[in-house]
Amino acid sequence: HSIGLISPYRAQVGFFRRFVIELERELSSRQSAVAALKQVRVGTVHAFQGGEADIIVCDLVDCRPDKPGILYWNDEG
Repeated sequence: HSIGLISPYRAQVGFFRRFVIELERELSSRQSAVAALKQVRVGTVHAFQGGEADIIVCDLVDCRPDKPGILYWNDEG
């Protein structure tokens, strides 16, 4: 199955791309896992406009662009 991993934030997309690449390296001896990871497309919402995938994961976390995964709190959100 093809998988689309989408986020509105470029920093978050960069984080996910690095994560997928690292997984490919770690699983390089398992060809079926690497083949599955090759089916993962990562991009912004705009990059996926008009595109399709069998499975879509959309991450809408509001985070700092310099620190993906760190949520905004209080006045920063």
